Amino acid sequence: MEIIGIKNSNHGNKKNFFTKTFGSYKYYSLYCSILITKTKLNMDFKTQLSGNAVSVFMKREENFDTHGTFYIEWQFYPEMREWGVQDISVYATQVYGTIEVSVCTEEDDILEIIEVNSEDDKWELDTEHNLEWGNCITPQDLQVDIKNKTLTVVF
Repeated sequence: MEIIGIKNSNHGNKKNFFTKTFGSYKYYSLYCSILITKTKLNMDFKTQLSGNAVSVFMKREENFDTHGTFYIEWQFYPEMREWGVQDISVYATQVYGTIEVSVCTEEDDILEIIEVNSEDDKWELDTEHNLEWGNCITPQDLQVDIKNKTLTVVF
């Protein structure tokens, strides 16, 4: 535990003790002083999305169907102040997985596999979020645009 500051309280001489935690910060109130400490928390997550949670945008002449299975590595960051939480944010750090493309023709059914990795220089990784208090914070959808080579993680 790292002590990052002591803040005096204006609440008189009350001899109350309480503890309050916001993200990686823990606030202790003891005899009208607040001792602010910071502990290291792991805010890295990995989520698997597949089925309807993966939207694949591509253009082909033939009739086709797609199914994607992806892993999203992402991070959660609370922006802290001595008075509490200023803001929270999330962003994807890596996306990788496969897209199965089933092409239906009159003669044959063809299965194509497309490997996707955001660490490949061809792909651009974007994050969209509209975080609201009380909602679950996790990737809800992945939008894969084959033509423009963009991966957009929606929280």
